[in-house]
Amino acid sequence: MTSLSFLSPVKQFLAAMVAATILTACPQSDTADFAANVTETDWADEPYSVILSRVDNVPDFREALESGKKIRSANEQTVIGLAKVYGWRIEQDVSAGLAMLEKACDRDQMRACQSIGWVIAQQNNPQSVSRRMGYHSRACEGGIVLACAGLTEAYANGHGTEKSVEKALAYADISCRDMSTRGCANAASYLIAVLPDQAEAKLKQACDVDNIPACENLGLALLKGVYGEDRVAEAAKPYERGCLASSAQSCTQLVNGMITDKLTPADANSVLLMSETLCRSGATETCLQVAYHFGRAGAAPHPARSFRAANAGCNQGDATMCRWVAEDHRDGVGTPKNLEKAQSLYAWLCESGELVDCQDAAELKLLLTSAKAPEETGTTICDFGDAEACRTLAWEYATGDKRAQDTARATELFLTGCDKGNANSCIDLGSLNDWAMFGVAEDKEAARELYVRACDMGSKVGCDLLDQSLSAAR
Repeated sequence: MTSLSFLSPVKQFLAAMVAATILTACPQSDTADFAANVTETDWADEPYSVILSRVDNVPDFREALESGKKIRSANEQTVIGLAKVYGWRIEQDVSAGLAMLEKACDRDQMRACQSIGWVIAQQNNPQSVSRRMGYHSRACEGGIVLACAGLTEAYANGHGTEKSVEKALAYADISCRDMSTRGCANAASYLIAVLPDQAEAKLKQACDVDNIPACENLGLALLKGVYGEDRVAEAAKPYERGCLASSAQSCTQLVNGMITDKLTPADANSVLLMSETLCRSGATETCLQVAYHFGRAGAAPHPARSFRAANAGCNQGDATMCRWVAEDHRDGVGTPKNLEKAQSLYAWLCESGELVDCQDAAELKLLLTSAKAPEETGTTICDFGDAEACRTLAWEYATGDKRAQDTARATELFLTGCDKGNANSCIDLGSLNDWAMFGVAEDKEAARELYVRACDMGSKVGCDLLDQSLSAAR
């Protein structure tokens, strides 16, 4: 293999991984460091959300975040900088966050250096993206595995530096010295575009030691056909391993693959049980797939399990699953029939702007209050403010199309549409009065009043009919 002399700065990598003096700068006072809960592993390999969750309930962190005071150590500067960059518990301010991270990086807090490089890379500004290399190189030398993975991406894609497959592989090797790290999973994924076979080998090795991000990345590559359409079904194995290790992403993809007949796990029952557990714990997308698998997909019908998953997803705020729950309450599928709960859900969905839900809400409301069938009450989204729906329904009653003919009800609905600002409703009723059509008695004066209203709304047709009516009356 070609000499890797360019890697000489990273020879101290393993030593740096255990050098707490580099990774955890000492506090500058006797007061406890509010970032003390963040471990060396967190700094080196975990996403920012994990780091910030470690300090989220520490009062001094919240106070420092709000006041900008009592920020002493480099570690504290790093968590405050990350919070500002990502808008964690505070309004996002990337510039202020980067400035704080710069201070921490200057004090040898290597995760701060890595974070600066990552933000610069994501901004993708051609004028500054090359700056990421210095930060990532420094952080990688200092033991931050995610920074080494960042260098893999840079060299694999020529992002901020010249493209070099050799260097990309070298930094992936460094990232994967410990196959269990998130950095290894990331680095191996970055290799897929340039060295797919080596990337697959690393992802498999990492997945085999329960590196769940690696299992997820390998599953995704296989599922997307990176290694050929004939190997898509192989995605089931890494996804199953990830799912059974409580990865919501893996379970979601795997259940979806079961629905589409692309993936077949070895132990489908365990996969579904784990998916249901994760759904109850807040994995909304997993709830959606489980509910669909047991319900709407029809492949493995189990109405009660479908309802439970959809109900969990609805409680997490998903409108699609709330609609499914409303349907199940309405029809008594997977749960006892409960029109009150169904109507309440449809009304909530209606407030979100879905007119079809408004129609369902209105019909159920009248069902509950009048005990009549929707066809008899004639309720639609007209009751919830849609003027054109009032006009459509009026014609159904006027002509006897779809509903029993009812001239009085038709007149009432035309007037409702007119009152709601629908000029055509005014014109339609005016015409019925003008020509004594569909059981409406002739009333020229009433017709002219309705034409006036339509004309005032800006309808040229209404104005023309008014002129014609006035001319005929002379």
